[in-house]
Amino acid sequence: MSRNEDIDVEKERRDTKIGFGCMGLFLSPFLLVGGWALISSLSELASGAEFTEDIGGRLGVGATFTLVAGSVFALMLYGYRKSNEETTLKQQYPNEPWKWQQDWLEGRLQSSSIAAMLVTGFFGVTFGAAGVLVLFKLGEITEDEPLGYFVLLFPLVGFGMLGTSVYYALQWLKYRKVHLDLVTNPGVIGGWFQAILWADINFGPSDTLDAQLTCY
Repeated sequence: MSRNEDIDVEKERRDTKIGFGCMGLFLSPFLLVGGWALISSLSELASGAEFTEDIGGRLGVGATFTLVAGSVFALMLYGYRKSNEETTLKQQYPNEPWKWQQDWLEGRLQSSSIAAMLVTGFFGVTFGAAGVLVLFKLGEITEDEPLGYFVLLFPLVGFGMLGTSVYYALQWLKYRKVHLDLVTNPGVIGGWFQAILWADINFGPSDTLDAQLTCY
């Protein structure tokens, strides 16, 4: 490898830590505010206070902020772990980029339909629930401030992600668990490439399967 192509592993690890640290600092206020609103409203209800509009609003805001910020934190931790794993593989195989991901190294690529369905479904339910509350209170929210219509982003995002989750669910029901075994690993540009696609599909006599190979 030339000097310009050398991989600075330590710099990459440091940049990754800085990036995730900045994102964590950005999310911390939302998590703290959401936790405070949720705990304070639940504490008032537990002490015998009547359920009022103020308590209901704090419950909604607290649940939404806590769920969304907590979910993003969980995704960040997962992404940080995957990033460290990839950096370690880069250090072990600096001249073999086809081994920089664990599935590439093992020669088996797994379908991501189930994971995508769960993630989009979770965020869809979270934003969708907040969106339903927004729609019920839309008149009050926009009564004095037209900019309040921006809260309609909650139901739009929520219902859109729920639709995406349903799409992935239908995709999984049709194809079940799919994985691809790389017979040729790595594939060479301009050369032959062979792989085996495994899927639980019932074919009829006139059914066909179209496959598209995309190079990244």
